[in-house]
Amino acid sequence: MTSGEYILAWLVPFVLSLVLNAVTVVLFLTILGAVFVPVLQFYLQVAAFFMFGRAFGSVTGVADATHHTGRPAA
Repeated sequence: MTSGEYILAWLVPFVLSLVLNAVTVVLFLTILGAVFVPVLQFYLQVAAFFMFGRAFGSVTGVADATHHTGRPAA
């Protein structure tokens, strides 16, 4: 992965987080939104960190945890 690909892989979760945080702020103003915002925020954070982690692992050469043993490490 080149540095340009790494920057793109870093920017996608960052921009996704900014956009969806703006959506959740507007959504939180409704009662129904107040119920779903914590779930949406949790999913957003998991997805963003997963995308960033995959990009970081690809750049640093860290193998997937299931690569060697065929099962998760933990």
